Amino acid sequence: MGYNSSMIAELHCHSTCIKLPYFPLFYDAVQTVEQILEQCLIKNIEILSITEHDSLEGFRIAQKIIEKKKLPIILIPGSEISTADGHMLAYGILKEIPRGLTAEKTVELIHEQNGLAFAAHPFIPFFSMKEKIFDLPLDGIEGGCAAANKSANVKAMAAAKKMKLPATSSSDAHSIYGMGKGRTIFTKKIKNWNEALVALRKGEFKIETDYQSWAKVAWDNISINIKILLSA
Repeated sequence: MGYNSSMIAELHCHSTCIKLPYFPLFYDAVQTVEQILEQCLIKNIEILSITEHDSLEGFRIAQKIIEKKKLPIILIPGSEISTADGHMLAYGILKEIPRGLTAEKTVELIHEQNGLAFAAHPFIPFFSMKEKIFDLPLDGIEGGCAAANKSANVKAMAAAKKMKLPATSSSDAHSIYGMGKGRTIFTKKIKNWNEALVALRKGEFKIETDYQSWAKVAWDNISINIKILLSA
């Protein structure tokens, strides 16, 4: 990576904790929390946020495993919240925030917990806020999303620059294939998740994005979900 004292972070990924609300037989993601943690060790990811949709369950499970096995991973509590206006990443919250609220109310509730509100992939075709982000008191924007297309990320980075907000990069990984494809690289040593939040707020990081193949993503999600169903 070339950065002194750098630490790689994966700030947006999902596990089998949650099933799809519109197709409850399938899981939203096809990697377990245990597999996510394994990938962190393999790919030198030292800072992690498992951002389940409207839930902190992935964080809670990972926290227990990390403590039990004494893994060298700093875990940031996080969730991807389904607002009425698009998806919002919340970092540093310890209580779930209901889905379906307005983006304004969601940001307010995140800030009440002293958390950070980052717009998730704001310019992809679905589940995004688009120009709505300009009306919100955000703490940052997911400027590089490995699961988005390049044009969406270009717009997100331009919006972050216009709003003078920090822009992260993350994978939005739903399988082990995607883990670490989008990287936020902290430029100084981080000791705990509170320090990570401070660095995120100040923009004390670099970003790198490697794009996922949508054919591979679709194949993994369908084939592994079918395997899970058949083995149940």
